[in-house]
Amino acid sequence: MVQPAKEAAEKPGFYFTSQFQNHDAPVGYEGIGREIVQQIPDGIDAFCGAVGGAGRVMGSSKILKSQWPKTHVVVFESASSPREPTAWSALGSGLYDETRSVPEDESRKMCRRLARDEGLLVGTSTGMNVSAAAELAKKLGPGKKVSLLPATLGSST
Repeated sequence: MVQPAKEAAEKPGFYFTSQFQNHDAPVGYEGIGREIVQQIPDGIDAFCGAVGGAGRVMGSSKILKSQWPKTHVVVFESASSPREPTAWSALGSGLYDETRSVPEDESRKMCRRLARDEGLLVGTSTGMNVSAAAELAKKLGPGKKVSLLPATLGSST
């Protein structure tokens, strides 16, 4: 998938962002981390995010870990996705505490539940985020705060 993108970028009018080595991506997402800190000043116990290109989790986690070092950061991906070593290695040490895989059927079930019970039309990546965050919240127990980043709208399901 990366090679065709690199080849396309050789043509005029195209650009290859190199998402796994692009240092601008995490910087752009640091604002989300700052917003979480502003919105929840007494802190969160855990933060969840899908690994994707790693920028969103890296940028947000950097701010959250600097503000609340004990925040447990969990990154995950669909169990059916081919594991991209460059995405995981791009995360950097100290920015996450745990990795998890979420079965795609759980993600899809959560999408349907969110639509039916909450009126939210979300895509499977968001279903995965919510499913994993709910499991983590159960594990942490009552009174704990888990923050997550929704990733997709229902049009991509």
